[in-house]
Amino acid sequence: MYRVVKFTSDGSVQLVPSTWITKDSKCKWPPGPCTNISSLIKNRKNPKTDWIKLPVKLYKSSDDYATGKQLEEAATRDPELNSTDSEVSNLTKKRGKNPKVHNKLPTSPVSSSEADISGSSGDSEVIQGEFGRKPRSLKDIKRFKATEFRLFLLYTSMTSLKNILPVTLYNHFMLLQCSMYILLSKSASQSDWNQIAKDILQQFVHGMVKLYGKKSVVYNVHGLLHISNDALNYGNLDNVSAFSFENYMQFLKKLIRGQKLHLEQIVKRVSEFELLGSNIKKLKLIRMYSKSSNSIIKISYKNFIVSVKRGDNYFLTNTNNVIKVVKIFEQNETINIEYKKFTDGKPVREYPINSMLLGIRKLKRMYEFSGTCNIDIIRNKCVILPYPKSKNLLAIPMLEE
Repeated sequence: MYRVVKFTSDGSVQLVPSTWITKDSKCKWPPGPCTNISSLIKNRKNPKTDWIKLPVKLYKSSDDYATGKQLEEAATRDPELNSTDSEVSNLTKKRGKNPKVHNKLPTSPVSSSEADISGSSGDSEVIQGEFGRKPRSLKDIKRFKATEFRLFLLYTSMTSLKNILPVTLYNHFMLLQCSMYILLSKSASQSDWNQIAKDILQQFVHGMVKLYGKKSVVYNVHGLLHISNDALNYGNLDNVSAFSFENYMQFLKKLIRGQKLHLEQIVKRVSEFELLGSNIKKLKLIRMYSKSSNSIIKISYKNFIVSVKRGDNYFLTNTNNVIKVVKIFEQNETINIEYKKFTDGKPVREYPINSMLLGIRKLKRMYEFSGTCNIDIIRNKCVILPYPKSKNLLAIPMLEE
């Protein structure tokens, strides 16, 4: 037996086993990160003693799981059941004042060592050239641009926040990082991965109420409960992002030469490109050679730059190994690389799921062996950051922009 419920804390709708519903109309729910919540529901697992009780509004029931999922979908579209902007913003008004929350960050400024976004001084140099902006201190977070928040959420937050947040809050933020990393990857529209991201986001929103109070469940937070559906329908979230339009503005601005009739100038220049049959924006083929030797300093390959420069020389291979490129050279009309292979990595313990499934891993500052091979061995670029309070490194495969 299943029951569709609506969590009053954030307005989300969920199908749950009837055994999870208590006599006082509350729903028992697993605490903390839980990636197998869909399996627990489908198999009607009995709740454990450490599960928390959340207030819910009861909806229709069903004898089988398939029918219950249809009722859940219908309930999500039901305007009388689905939460609205005013309902979310008025949650606290209906229940009086919030209890005092003890898990908020201190209002005093963090020290310069804690505020460094990459974990230690000077490590902004390890960020790849593909990123339009280099990371800044967290003390400048009020002046961050959208691309800086993206860089922080997907990559640098995993190391920088570890020095600042308590363990509970850090683990909670990793729920957001993990789910968004999945939804911005090529796996976003795959049903299994999409469901994992959806379950993790539900835990993140539920955790917002517990850790930061009901006032934290604003419209943008509630929207996270539905963002996985966009990825399921349209592919990874970059397909519905406004980044590409904003970035294209730079190209259009460069077409303007005079001080007047800006719109007319842009239209004529674009028309000229179309008339000539040229692509308005071409991929620049880069191949820079060293003056002292015949080796190549950097070269464009696939959708990224391969270089011997620090930050641009860490990659994930086709065999799922992390390497450091130390030399690029041309031989027999083919591009080859000389590299050092890191020892096998380990999963990040605090991550909501096995981080190795996403290619994210902790590495020792040790190399297993060196070698030379064709550049085709490279599959993806990696962001390498120093892991806080240890001699290890954190490797995060870079998502395609």
